[in-house]
Amino acid sequence: MRYRVMFNRAWDNNKKIGIVMFNPERNLWARMGTVAEIVEFQQLQDGKIMTLNEGKERFRVLRVTRGGSSEDYIRALVEYVQDEEVAGGARREAEEAALAEAELR
Repeated sequence: MRYRVMFNRAWDNNKKIGIVMFNPERNLWARMGTVAEIVEFQQLQDGKIMTLNEGKERFRVLRVTRGGSSEDYIRALVEYVQDEEVAGGARREAEEAALAEAELR
C-alpha cells in the first residue's frame, strides 16, 4: 500500500522517487541511491500499479528523516553527487562495510 501511495504522489507531482538498496542478510541500507523518473504509470483495475522507471542522478543518504511503516514509506535527506565522486565514495563505502563486517566477527 505505501508504495502505491508513493508512486501516485510522485506521478501527480514531479514524477521522481529515490531508490536505495536494502541488504536483508545484513539488515543494512546502502548509503548511495539513485533518483528514478517515472516514465510510464498505469493503475490496474485491482488497484495494483505498473511503472516504467529510468535511473537519473545519484545521491548519498545523509540522514533518514522519517522511518517507514506499513502505511508510509521511508524519507531521507540526501546530497546529490557527481559521477566522479561516486567512484571514490563507492570504494570507500565498500572498505567501510568490510571493516564493519570484520569487527562483527
